Amino acid sequence: MWMWGGLLAEALYDLGAEVDGIDAAGPGIEVARIHAEREDKQINYATAQAEDFCIDKEGYYDVVTCLEVLEHVPSPASLVGACSKMLKKNGLLFLSTINRNPRSWITAIVGAEYIFSILPKGTHEFEKFIKPLSLVNIWKMLQ
Repeated sequence: MWMWGGLLAEALYDLGAEVDGIDAAGPGIEVARIHAEREDKQINYATAQAEDFCIDKEGYYDVVTCLEVLEHVPSPASLVGACSKMLKKNGLLFLSTINRNPRSWITAIVGAEYIFSILPKGTHEFEKFIKPLSLVNIWKMLQ
């Protein structure tokens, strides 16, 4: 999961949460780890796939977030399943992803990647964007 430098992890830590942050790509974790150390924040960061990380953390967390990641992975259902396994009973899972519609194609791909160059070209694939009902169906399938 992309950490984006640990922005959410640090905000949750500042609110008193015990935080673990994982990312499948090492560079994002390194940036987050360095920043947390400079700010003297005790956040555990790991480079890991959620599907592997959840093995030792089943039923461990009150809250799990998976934000703007599902559209980048080969199997969104596998990732959602791994995230849900890490939750305590009655825990909260927060998911966000890009909707697969023309507006998202214009803003996330044409705008962010090609016009404004906010993201590298090829960051997103329109076919991997997920419609809300598809995400609901993934969740229902896992229950």
